[in-house]
Amino acid sequence: MALFLSSCSSIREDAAKIAAHAGLDRTIFQTKSFSLVGFMRGHADVLMVFIEGDGLAWVNRTTLSADPTPYHPVGLALAASEPGPAVAYLARPCQYVEGVEARGCDPRYWSSHRFSPEVISATTQAVNDAQRQAGATKIVLVGYSGGGVLATLVASGRSDVISLITIAAPLDITAWTNHHDITPLSGSVNPATLADRLAKIPQIHFFGGNDRVVPLEIGENFLKLEGKNSAGRIVIIADNDHACCWAQQWHAMRQYIQFPSPGTMRKTTH
Repeated sequence: MALFLSSCSSIREDAAKIAAHAGLDRTIFQTKSFSLVGFMRGHADVLMVFIEGDGLAWVNRTTLSADPTPYHPVGLALAASEPGPAVAYLARPCQYVEGVEARGCDPRYWSSHRFSPEVISATTQAVNDAQRQAGATKIVLVGYSGGGVLATLVASGRSDVISLITIAAPLDITAWTNHHDITPLSGSVNPATLADRLAKIPQIHFFGGNDRVVPLEIGENFLKLEGKNSAGRIVIIADNDHACCWAQQWHAMRQYIQFPSPGTMRKTTH
């Protein structure tokens, strides 16, 4: 237990250093269900919000983690790499928290209910709070892996999202769990069922050419569900897998975030 607590402390300290180096200040977003950890900087009319991945949800295929805080926070590294004037990072429920900040934490919120209505609502509330702090009127949502799923679900209920960007995200969670023959996320909302609400939002979905966790066809099928007038686009980063090397390539990836007019789905390989 002492080793576990020491490890958790080190992980939190490492995250704080990543954020501090990028000028991001820690904040806690107090939502109805959870205390969500965030890091922010800047004020501008457009706020870029980065949402973390699932983190250490499982120790192995059959054992849930006691703490979903990520060892390697790709979402935070992406936020730290963003040069824009106003940036916010949101951890997922129960990541980077302890003591009284861990309210509402239950293992279902990093397993079967990771995309539940209460998680979507809490994340939406945190985005609202970050938006007010930044003085922004428009939002760009960026989500890594499961954070991309959550970003998509949040975007489906907002009118101020001018861009949706997902990275290695299983946008159809039913197809994804079927593909891996794992337990369905029974308490979660599937973005694929809301695809029609998202078609008009400019969006880009990045996939790694070597990603064995989230197959490219899941993204392709998602855009097909949005219909022929989808404002979405897929970009394949050929050498990347699920974890590597998104943050290191963020500056190069930003060149693709120029959204076309609604039209047929397009796919680009880099």
